[in-house]
Amino acid sequence: MALRPPWQPPSEDAETEAMWKRYSEGDRSPEVTAMVQDRKARKMNSILEADDAELFEIKRISVEMPEPARIYKTVTCANCGEKAMEPRTRMIGGKLLCIPCAEKE
Repeated sequence: MALRPPWQPPSEDAETEAMWKRYSEGDRSPEVTAMVQDRKARKMNSILEADDAELFEIKRISVEMPEPARIYKTVTCANCGEKAMEPRTRMIGGKLLCIPCAEKE
């Protein structure tokens, strides 16, 4: 199943877009702040008043599943005792070390 919102926000006039641009550039004057709050309220109300069919589209889809993750053996660092997955260790001087310890050697 897939859930995709087909809902579109209400259209805005040029004045509202200009005020939003001023707000996004840092203008927090009472006039601009009031417009931004009104804009948000209109969007919220349009969502709350919309029918479910306007907000959601539910349908079956096909998805390719990724291959299962490979599980590696957990080993203990011979120096610090931390456990790490085997590919994240290095054999140095006959000792199996985690990468941080290997970088110190």
